[in-house]
Amino acid sequence: MATISSLDLVSLTGTQLAGIPVGTLTPYTSKVVSWTLHADYTDEGECGIGYDTIRVNVTTSTDEDSLTNNGDTVEVEVYPVAFLMVEDVTFTDMQDNPITSNSVLTCSEFKVNYKVYNYGEADAWEAGVTLTVSPEGSVRPAAGSGGYNQYLGTIRGWNWGENYNESYQYANGTFVVHCKLACESTLTISPWGNDE
Repeated sequence: MATISSLDLVSLTGTQLAGIPVGTLTPYTSKVVSWTLHADYTDEGECGIGYDTIRVNVTTSTDEDSLTNNGDTVEVEVYPVAFLMVEDVTFTDMQDNPITSNSVLTCSEFKVNYKVYNYGEADAWEAGVTLTVSPEGSVRPAAGSGGYNQYLGTIRGWNWGENYNESYQYANGTFVVHCKLACESTLTISPWGNDE
């Protein structure tokens, strides 16, 4: 098991777990594991640069193997950048009723609602989102709804002096889409923008 810990100013993004099973490793073999982190705050005042120490440990459940050098640490610099993540995605019909099943009738329109959070310290400006669909063309933006890109404007970062865990700012939006084909479609909403 590979475990990441000692995170003070940064945290794991999304639903990642701090521990990752690596399975059985024979002698002289290895497995690469990775985590995606984002800076929560700098701890140095607005627009300062902070430092955090990250520790990674590898542990074994067998008594036969004793790892004497099973951990390592690295110091990272924490910059006050913007960090955009799409969350709280919901699907509703055109009357804003939740779609309770995984299916939508072919040729019907429905809504994809989302929020884009800025988990960084700096403002994100000229921000927006892009909707991609796989298989391509199986779901399309409804006529007159504006296409696959939506502009959101500026999404503020957290301000120094606030309780940053409760002050994340977000912008919300909705794609109105049309189910074109009877198939399993994957919809992805990707944020973009400029850092302050």
